[in-house]
Amino acid sequence: MLFSVPGWFAPTSIRSWSWVRVRSALGLVAMAKLSFGKELPVLAADLAPFRLRLAERLGALPIDLKDGSLEAALKRHGRFPVDIAVDTSGKEVARRAAMSALGQRGGALLCVGHGDGLALEVSSDLIAPERAVLGSEYFRYDELAANLVRLRGNRPYLSQIVTHRFGVDEIQRAFELFYAGETGKVVIEQ
Repeated sequence: MLFSVPGWFAPTSIRSWSWVRVRSALGLVAMAKLSFGKELPVLAADLAPFRLRLAERLGALPIDLKDGSLEAALKRHGRFPVDIAVDTSGKEVARRAAMSALGQRGGALLCVGHGDGLALEVSSDLIAPERAVLGSEYFRYDELAANLVRLRGNRPYLSQIVTHRFGVDEIQRAFELFYAGETGKVVIEQ
């Protein structure tokens, strides 16, 4: 995915928010920085040391989830609660933790991947704290041109995301490394 925050969010509203937290999505870290300004604090939570180091190189504050709960880690960094949480894991436990990390009066959880569900108490989870849960799989077609301009104008920065290249004969090894969290994006070349 090239664009991290769905187009129906106006950039002016995102810029006024204090920071964004994403989980295990290096492309989302990069596009949040490019779309809404490098000064916008972005936190990346993951279990894989390789991806955490790469997220840090991309400008995110890394949160190692092996060190305890998401809430505890955010508090250690002085970043609790959050305005936007983006879950790419598809795991209900991650979505629930992200929902619990949201502040009141306008926080949003973006689910950008398939997976488990998310049990909600509409009144206490959404209405009373004025939160939203949104789902997105891809960016809109009318965003392609602007994203291409971003890509072309930021190739050195974005090229950091592709960390490995393999031939077709090494595809098994590529998958093993990727699923073990030992890569960023992987390119299979013929």
